[in-house]
Amino acid sequence: MDVVYDDSDLQYKVNTQGSVFGVATQCLAEWRSNFGSTGLAIMIDFYARNKDTDTKELGQALMEDFAFLFEDMDNIDTMQVFRSPFMLQLFTTAHLHSIIGHAEVTALKTDVLASIGVASVLSICAASLECAIKCLSDGAIDIDSDALDMRPAQRKRKLRTPRTFNKATGNHSTTEHAFSINNWGSVTTSYVIGVKKKGESFLRETTSMAWKLLKKSGNAALRKYISLNDEDEEENIDQHCMLW
Repeated sequence: MDVVYDDSDLQYKVNTQGSVFGVATQCLAEWRSNFGSTGLAIMIDFYARNKDTDTKELGQALMEDFAFLFEDMDNIDTMQVFRSPFMLQLFTTAHLHSIIGHAEVTALKTDVLASIGVASVLSICAASLECAIKCLSDGAIDIDSDALDMRPAQRKRKLRTPRTFNKATGNHSTTEHAFSINNWGSVTTSYVIGVKKKGESFLRETTSMAWKLLKKSGNAALRKYISLNDEDEEENIDQHCMLW
């Protein structure tokens, strides 16, 4: 607080029970939740546009060789992985749109903070899209394109993670299909390994592509979604790590 308001006479002590801390944690929570809901909205839109294709077949096609991550899904070029329209749209909507207009605090180096962590962000995007594809292909979530035209609060209720019966607890819960660290933490970590292997130049270029998309699309377009040495060893390797 002293760093942010170093030239003012504001008397305030930041603590975990205060309003400033509450606002900060709320923003962080909303940023995190945006990946799951926005990824789902993007894939619902895609599935709705391809409603003549069986959902399971469509899901299999998207997941084969991780085609949904590539710029051209008909031409799997490892140089273009993590640059699919889905990835760039989610990266732009859930992350870049959230950090636009961030506070400029020299002491905290906010300009630097806004440009780092791209590998992790892309990994969360990839995991979110994979989660959405599996939920839609399995029929866990209805493909309702009308939900994309609803107001944010209505859309959030409509796209809520479905409840399933948990035999262990005897209760219904959302844990089975939730985009959570328990379900998708290991997959996200594996994606991080693959993304980082692409190098800093790749990350800068991908970020630049996303910023251009944001500038071209504008807020109106984005609001639609807001919200190994032997064979035995190779079989045990998480293939999310190998996308480079």
